[in-house]
Amino acid sequence: MVTLRKSNIKDLNFILEAEKSASRSAYVIKWSREEHTNVMNKLEWDHMIIEDNEPVGYFIGKKQDDNYELMRIVITKAGLGYGSQTIRKLLKDKFDQGIHRFWLDVRMHNKNAMVLYDKLGFVEEGILRDAVRYNETYVSVRIMSILRSEYEI
Repeated sequence: MVTLRKSNIKDLNFILEAEKSASRSAYVIKWSREEHTNVMNKLEWDHMIIEDNEPVGYFIGKKQDDNYELMRIVITKAGLGYGSQTIRKLLKDKFDQGIHRFWLDVRMHNKNAMVLYDKLGFVEEGILRDAVRYNETYVSVRIMSILRSEYEI
C-alpha cells in the first residue's frame, strides 16, 4: 500500500532522475530544480512523494476553488499498481476534503494512463490538439475529470 508525504529538498535528486528517465520523457515536461523547489514552498500546491518503503514516484497537484488538478504523476516502478493506488488514494482524500471536481490532462500516446483513468471513472471533456511540444513535433492531450457525484466510495 502506498503512502504519500510532502516532498522536500532531499527528494530533488530522486524527482529529477525520475523525470529524466527515457520512458517518462514522452509523458512529462521536465522542470528544473528551482521550479520544483518553488512549488514545494507554495501552500496551495501538493508536491508529494509516493512511497512503498522507498520512493516509487511523485506527483504534483493544485487546488483551485473547488477543483483539484493533478498536474503530473511519475511512477518509477511501473506495472506494480502504484499509479492506480495513488490515484485512488488521491480521489478519496480530495473528495473527503470537499473537492467538487478532480481533473487532469494526459497525452494521447500515454495509453496505459488513459486506460487507468477510464477504469477509475474519469470522463473525457475534450482533446487539446497539438497542445504540447515534444522533440520536433507536437502531441495532443486529453482532458479528463471526475466529479464527486460520480465517484464511487
